Amino acid sequence: MEAHDELRRRGEEAGYDRIHAAARRLFAQLGYDGTTTEMIADAAGVDRQEVVAAGGRAGLYRRVLERFHREQCEMLDRAAEEIPPDADRMRALMDRVLDFYLGHLEGLAIWQQRAMSDAADMTDLEELYRDPVHQRAVRILGADIADNAEFQMLFSVFGWCLSGFAVLGIPLPGGPALEPEDPHAQALFREYMTELLDRLRPR
Repeated sequence: MEAHDELRRRGEEAGYDRIHAAARRLFAQLGYDGTTTEMIADAAGVDRQEVVAAGGRAGLYRRVLERFHREQCEMLDRAAEEIPPDADRMRALMDRVLDFYLGHLEGLAIWQQRAMSDAADMTDLEELYRDPVHQRAVRILGADIADNAEFQMLFSVFGWCLSGFAVLGIPLPGGPALEPEDPHAQALFREYMTELLDRLRPR
């Protein structure tokens, strides 16, 4: 009986993970407003009722953002523990941030959709899932860096570039864009962002 219950539990978890992944992918591509419960069900290969049982469109949207928020916080908490006190904090943090976000492009794309007034009826998302991440990064850098107006502008530019890359990749004249998942595109983007940081960082 216990073995049967364990198999059923694992099956339910696998089904939820499949629904969650399908919802995340659709929210990244189409936004919350452009995604329906039926689309999530079709993408996950389940019936509509299973999506409703997993939280429905609204519940899944919040859970996708909550999981992405938790993963970001865990990355920053590790950085806070592992970056030596005498290290170049800005460079060390930006390297880790690039590593993380290039592996979590869908999360970035969802926030880019949000910046274009997606899910506008949900007014608490930034307070719950975005602002605490920013506050953690500020604590790692220290007030001497984070309060610098030039750094604040660089921080914004860095975020805009990441979000744009997650959605558009690297457009090429006269041909298709390099997709953000393309290893070559990621290498080019990383190289450019490193140079951008070196050129624009406050001295």
